[in-house]
Amino acid sequence: MKAIKPSQRILLAIVSLAALLSLSASWAEAATTTYFIDFNGVTTTTSSGNPNGYTWNNISSSALAALSDSTGLLSAASIQMVGSWGAGAGNGTPTTLGMTGAAATAFGGAQYTAANNLYYTGAATGTGGTSSTYITFTNLIPTDTYTFTIFASRNGGGNRDGLYTLVGGTTATGTLDASPNGSVNTANILTLTVTPTAAGVITLYDSLASDNTATFAYINALRIDATAVAVPEPATTALLGFGAIAFLGMRQLRRRFVAVNG
Repeated sequence: MKAIKPSQRILLAIVSLAALLSLSASWAEAATTTYFIDFNGVTTTTSSGNPNGYTWNNISSSALAALSDSTGLLSAASIQMVGSWGAGAGNGTPTTLGMTGAAATAFGGAQYTAANNLYYTGAATGTGGTSSTYITFTNLIPTDTYTFTIFASRNGGGNRDGLYTLVGGTTATGTLDASPNGSVNTANILTLTVTPTAAGVITLYDSLASDNTATFAYINALRIDATAVAVPEPATTALLGFGAIAFLGMRQLRRRFVAVNG
């Protein structure tokens, strides 16, 4: 049996190393863009910084409005409220309380104004994705994943459980009581994740849950996290390609060695 030539040993070592490098290739972290929305029914649609440095979008009408992200950068994404929404300035969490617990963590603090003001709807019980009262988000990136964190609070008694339904390329639904056990909500949130339609649209429906006894459902604040699909870094792509070539080269060398030595 003939020994492998030095040149063949070197080439075999190179292709083996390339194959190992391709296995250890890294992927770029998925980028996330965050939007904060205050449904207050008081001011015009603007972006304003809060004490924590985030920029909030203050929604006060049914007019189509472009959204700014949490850093203040104006985006292509837009929001529009459709149907019979009522404004309840000052009817949410008392300004002496604000958000607490999970809500404060998600929204970056007590957010007294965002928690205190709200929009409400009397959409029929359980209408979900067929309600005529909804919020539409357009010009979204179809390949991104969107996580909606909803905060609803009403300073009043009765069960004020809302049914929230997101409809896009995928659908998600859940409930959140704005007045749990008859007391104002300060901490509870609802998180739903969907992808947009191919046209870049997601619709949020807010209707009454089956156990709602107060005839209204609410939304005070909304956080949206848009996460792009993770892609391999440029160097990783090159390594993966090199690794594939190396693998094929290694197979060819072994075949040649077997053919020569039997």
